[in-house]
Amino acid sequence: MASLEWSDLTDALFVRAKRNLVLYGPVGTGKTHLATALGVRACELGMAVRFFTVADLVMRLSEAKKAGTLERLSKDISRADLLILDEWGYVPRPGGLAAVVPCHCRQLRES
Repeated sequence: MASLEWSDLTDALFVRAKRNLVLYGPVGTGKTHLATALGVRACELGMAVRFFTVADLVMRLSEAKKAGTLERLSKDISRADLLILDEWGYVPRPGGLAAVVPCHCRQLRES
């Protein structure tokens, strides 16, 4: 595992390097707060940022698939320099669209 310096966060170097940053820990420890602060900082640096709860993203992907607009939504999301996905623990993982979110995000990151 690579180490992370403070400047990697404050200068959004992890975003420029297309590296993932996973914040994990118990409820109430400030993960969402820190993710939001990183998103605000990335905006200040001129980056495009999108923030979703995973449940909201799954819902949007499902609705877009039904409406035939999944490709448009994917393109919109892929324009973001930083994609923040919050509340992973609140979405059922086995099967269904919840299982495609990690694959979809990996595909977006690689594009």
